Amino acid sequence: MPDAPDGPVPPEADRDARVAAAAEHLRSVVALLRELDLADTPPTAAYRAEEARTDAAL
Repeated sequence: MPDAPDGPVPPEADRDARVAAAAEHLRSVVALLRELDLADTPPTAAYRAEEARTDAAL
């Protein structure tokens, strides 16, 4: 059976530490996202992109 694309599976203790580190990173990202103030941001369905104006003078 061939190895996984990232190489052989690390020993269990190392794998547990890597999974714990990845989980902690995900928790920190989610916590940061929860802190964002999105009260003035309309839902995607309400967003209407405007066409770029090419006739404006700079």
